[in-house]
Amino acid sequence: MRFIKRIIRRFEGDPYVSKVDEDNDSIEIVKEFAACYSCGAILRARDILTCDRCNKFICTKCKFDIGFRILCKNCLRESFPLTIYEYVYLDVLIKNGSLSLRELTGILNENQDVAYAILHTLIYKGLVREFGFIIRYYSPTLRGIIVRNIYKEVYDKHVQ
Repeated sequence: MRFIKRIIRRFEGDPYVSKVDEDNDSIEIVKEFAACYSCGAILRARDILTCDRCNKFICTKCKFDIGFRILCKNCLRESFPLTIYEYVYLDVLIKNGSLSLRELTGILNENQDVAYAILHTLIYKGLVREFGFIIRYYSPTLRGIIVRNIYKEVYDKHVQ
């Protein structure tokens, strides 16, 4: 567990003395505070949450609620690995509905081979489904929508 130590200077006569500095007529009290693993924010007792997977301290801003579990950013990426490129493709599919490979590459200005590889990675992860006989269409699955909504907090700062 990660703790931050703070040194607080107080005047003499305080009952909680850990060290007396006779030159400055002051004492030092060392207190330990819990800190968020992700952002380093110091946590108050009511704000302390722990990741259900790694048991590290996280704050309310850095937590990700997945069903009945609370995960930190690192455990989220291990549980649902999704690169930023896969997130962009999944986001476009959710916003536009079912798209063919040609329509998707037209929206993203991407090479068809790269788009095909990313789409099949998403299909393998169960986030996108493929249908159609002559022209293949791709649409997000329910799991894909849930994962995209979770990653929206992680990647939306980077994707505009």
